Formats: sequence, structure tokens, C-alpha cells
Amino acid sequence: MFSALNPDDVPDLVVKILEGTAVLVPDDAGGRQISLNKRENVDVVFTGSLMMMFKAIGFALQVNYRDFRSGSAPAAPGRVA
Repeated sequence: MFSALNPDDVPDLVVKILEGTAVLVPDDAGGRQISLNKRENVDVVFTGSLMMMFKAIGFALQVNYRDFRSGSAPAAPGRVA
């Protein structure tokens, strides 16, 4: 699946995966919440922390799509003999 992905589409895909996520960014007032529903916000939060972004994407995928495989098994066609 990822081998067919156009590199120019990756930033939009990251935003789509993280769009329901918000983070608390520390500041002088104790922190401010930033929604990751825009590319600019993703850049602000994860600039210099690429590994942390990958971890957040992995967690979001796991939480939101973990049951897709087991949930689709009964609807999958049986083996052809």
C-alpha cells in the first residue's frame, strides 16, 4: 500500500490520520491545546520530533483501526477449493 503512495500526498495523509487528535503544548501560561487538524499545527507540534510523530501516528492507527481485521473476517469470502 505504501509503495504506491505519492510522496506529495504524505503530509495530507498524516493530517487525516491525526485530525481527531489534540495535544497540550507547554507555554508560560501552563499549556495550550492544539488540534492536529491542519498541516501547520502538525508542523508546530512535531518539528524536530519525527520519531514522536511516527509514534503518534502508530498509536492513532492502532486505536482507530485495530478491530478492522477481526471485524471484517466474517464478511470475507471463504477459501476456494
